[in-house]
Amino acid sequence: MQTRTYRQQHTKLLEQVAELKDIIGQKEFSKRESEIIQKLSELSGVLKLHLKLEDENLYPALRTHKNEAVREMAARYAREMGGLSEAFTNYRTKWLRLGAITAEPQKFVEESINVFSALGARIDREDTELYALVDRLLIVVTPSASTSDN
Repeated sequence: MQTRTYRQQHTKLLEQVAELKDIIGQKEFSKRESEIIQKLSELSGVLKLHLKLEDENLYPALRTHKNEAVREMAARYAREMGGLSEAFTNYRTKWLRLGAITAEPQKFVEESINVFSALGARIDREDTELYALVDRLLIVVTPSASTSDN
């Protein structure tokens, strides 16, 4: 399968999100803020690596594909990801400061739900639409040894 590494990273991201949702749902922010910050930092690291792999391997292969529909889909996904990436960066920056979560717990919960929902929807679309297309067309997008770290 051409997209195995990307799909494995998606699975890891979804597992991390589920773990964070569970912790957040317990609403023990003053007791668990450091743990939440650590888990958010780990999620951010996996997401950063995933986006790097896509930017360096997946999207270049798709942007140069002979099929115009493939090139257009790649451009659309890249544009859309920019918005989600920026939203996640803003979220991470805001909530990775010790004391931020306990200062505004309801806001943290709301923003977490929004960001996690958007990330989950994106992962689902990539898995069912983009990666399915890559696999079906046998487009070679194997991550290079220097960037693969799953």
